[in-house]
Amino acid sequence: GKVFRDYDAKRKGLNGFAYERWVSYENFHRAMLAHTIATSKQRAKKKKIEHNITLEQLIKIFPNDSLCPVLGFKMIWGGDVDTSPSLDRKNNKIGYTMKNVVFISRRANTIKSNSSKEEIIKLYKWLKKNE
Repeated sequence: GKVFRDYDAKRKGLNGFAYERWVSYENFHRAMLAHTIATSKQRAKKKKIEHNITLEQLIKIFPNDSLCPVLGFKMIWGGDVDTSPSLDRKNNKIGYTMKNVVFISRRANTIKSNSSKEEIIKLYKWLKKNE
């Protein structure tokens, strides 16, 4: 099947509307991973941290079932922001290296990025106690 990619603003039909671009899911997935590489390189440069991952490496580490390894739901490119795949640095003191990156959902990454491990453990204990 094909998925909607975007509108081609350079090509307009007789009615003045832009043509739609539809691509295979595989090509869309590859394009999203290439975008992930580009944005992570920008973040690495800004933070002055290492970045040595490639598109082929990201393809290999993306979960085959597309499930978020933290929260368990299907990650969908271009869907709800929370369910979108996000490239996470396991240790934020280290750069983008194969041993330090994993795909998790944007929601899981947000929870992780805003909290320390200790805070998450305290929250978990509080939630269990107050069920």
